[in-house]
Amino acid sequence: MAAKDAQTHVGRGSRRAKAADSLERRPVFKSVLDNPFQVAWPSAPANIQNLLLSHTVQMVDGVAAYHDHREKIHHLKRKALQIQDRNANKRPRRESRTDSMERPEEGLNRPNLYASLDHLDSAHSIPPPVLSYMTIGINEVTRQLEGHNRTLRRSGSLPSSAEPTPVAAPAPPLRTPIQLLLVCREDVNPPALVAHLPQLVASCNFQTGVPQGGDQGYPVKLVVLPRGAEATLSAALGLRRVAVLALHMGMPGIENITGHIDDLPPLHAPWLVPLQSRRLEPTHIKQLRTTAPKDMKKAKELRAHGRAEAKKRKVTHRSDH
Repeated sequence: MAAKDAQTHVGRGSRRAKAADSLERRPVFKSVLDNPFQVAWPSAPANIQNLLLSHTVQMVDGVAAYHDHREKIHHLKRKALQIQDRNANKRPRRESRTDSMERPEEGLNRPNLYASLDHLDSAHSIPPPVLSYMTIGINEVTRQLEGHNRTLRRSGSLPSSAEPTPVAAPAPPLRTPIQLLLVCREDVNPPALVAHLPQLVASCNFQTGVPQGGDQGYPVKLVVLPRGAEATLSAALGLRRVAVLALHMGMPGIENITGHIDDLPPLHAPWLVPLQSRRLEPTHIKQLRTTAPKDMKKAKELRAHGRAEAKKRKVTHRSDH
């Protein structure tokens, strides 16, 4: 009984508890206008995502062994360099400069610690041919896409507000154009690191004439892989992290998934469409997560009471002066 009385007493007499109760809020979602100059991420069926992921793992077979071998050779060379530096530091400091100049052949007769490593590296340093048809990493893929857009701007093929200009053929890049872009968006934290990719892909697709329905080139298809795909790609490529992987045209084995790639809808930027074929862009609405008081009636009463108190203090302050 005493414990119950004490608990009731604390609940009744605590002003802090009353303030906390009055500030209790609940999460709500409000519909607000969104920026129309945004390109939404494409949605692909789960079976297509898993199919593209499994075929990609098969196409990059042998790349992991190549990267593991290079990492092992790099580790052995670094260890050999540390041993060589340690042996060099053990030389007596009192050795005069003339003695070292009289024996210049000492360094030549020293056994080369890199001879066997260089031979082993040259024997297995030939990269797999599939590596020349891939771009790995967020930064490298971004540079590739920006290179396409930079070529487009230099050629003067971007449409103006006055009159549309024809799409000019870009300069031939060092690699073949990107055909498929795989993004592990669910595994990237924060997702803002890859938020710029849809805009870049849409700009590149304008270069190929996708918004106009032309056939000047092949569009870049963007696919978001399911959660856990980054670990699968990292293991297949022998790297720590693979958040973004671009597959270029002509890649060995990509013809097996060309039909699935062609069925994916391409991305386009509405503001790059010429005036002749431009359509009205629908209103963009997004859901904004915020909070609201649980007891709306009590919240209104508190606001009214606060305004009355503020007005009373203002009148009192004026009367004092």
